Amino acid sequence: MHRLRPETVPSGGQLPATPRVTQAERLRLRAGGSMIRVFVVEDQPMMREALCLYIESTNDLELAGEADNGVEAVEQIRAHRPDVVVMDVDLPGQNGVAATQSLLKEMPELAVLVVTTFTTDHHVVRALRAGARGYITKDAHASTVLEAVRSVFAGHHPLTPRSALGAPLHPETAPLDIAEALARNAGIPDVPPGELQVLKGIARGQTNTEIARSLHFSRETVKTYSKRLNERFGTHDRTQLLVRAAELGVVEPRSNY
Repeated sequence: MHRLRPETVPSGGQLPATPRVTQAERLRLRAGGSMIRVFVVEDQPMMREALCLYIESTNDLELAGEADNGVEAVEQIRAHRPDVVVMDVDLPGQNGVAATQSLLKEMPELAVLVVTTFTTDHHVVRALRAGARGYITKDAHASTVLEAVRSVFAGHHPLTPRSALGAPLHPETAPLDIAEALARNAGIPDVPPGELQVLKGIARGQTNTEIARSLHFSRETVKTYSKRLNERFGTHDRTQLLVRAAELGVVEPRSNY
């Protein structure tokens, strides 16, 4: 499991970096409107707890709530109205990209920071298309994630990895850079979750029967999804599909999904 990496962790296990503030200080800062309210959406308990602890260890971020699935996240975020959402992609119920799209339709001012294990261009582009302001991988240092939270709140666009964009973003040109990146990657199709799971099975070298068994699909469903995938990518068989999907950064051949 991917976990946030602290810069340094003392032998006693204390969280590093910014010292924890008192409840009285937090109340004063909250009353003055100085706290950035952050909602965490992550299905892995240890990762979610780590994110929440790091947020609570700062003197300018306030934990507004947490959820472990996309459906609950949308409901809770509607109720709590945070400033920033830290969003995983691979969530039960509703994936992080769909949840981001739903939320931003209602709350366009909401800043969404995707924090995930996925590093392919496909996932970066899908998140940006959905309206996420930033994209950070889970192997980042905790301080990097916290700075990214502050950055998206300020209207900036922190991105790692930068493979989909090809270069670091400058705050003044970031919107244009992202628009250009999305235009360059317009050939990357949006693949529904079920089809993407089948594509990952193909990337693992599984047969249709093995994919059906692992996903609890029927073989006919797997065949249907495979046909749709070929149509989306303009290919005619499994080999062409896998090569094209890998070229576009949607999957990695024989990957450990």
